[in-house]
Amino acid sequence: MRIGRHWIGDISGCDANILRDEAALNLLFETALIRAGAQILERQSHVFEGEGGVTGMFLLAESHASYHSYPEHRYLAADFFTCGSCDPAVAADVVIRALRPEAVSTHILERSALESGDPIPALDRSVAQRRQEAIR
Repeated sequence: MRIGRHWIGDISGCDANILRDEAALNLLFETALIRAGAQILERQSHVFEGEGGVTGMFLLAESHASYHSYPEHRYLAADFFTCGSCDPAVAADVVIRALRPEAVSTHILERSALESGDPIPALDRSVAQRRQEAIR
C-alpha cells in the first residue's frame, strides 16, 4: 500500500550567500511547502559557525522536509517526504526555481507499507553485525 512520496535532491552551483542565510532558506522552504499543500506544524533550524551553512527541519502534518546547506561547496541537500494530496515535487520545484542552481540530481521514492502476509525483507548481515557491535 502506497503511503507517500519522498523527494530527495542534490542541488549544486547555488549562490553561497543564500546558502548561509537562515532566514532566506526558511522562508523559501516555508513558501515551497505551502504551495505544495503542506501544513507546517513546527520549524527548527541551526546556523553553523563561521562560514558554515544552515540545517533546517520542518515537521508537517503530512510528514517532514529538511535541508542542509554547504556554502563552501555551493551545495544544498534537500528532502520532502509527504503523504496524502501534498506533492513533494511541487515544493522541490519552488526551491529549485528560486535557487537557480547549475545542476540538480533528484530521486523520488514511493514509500509503502507491507501488506499482511508480505515477506519481511532480509536485513543485510553486515549491517546487522555493525548494529550489534554498536550496541555493545
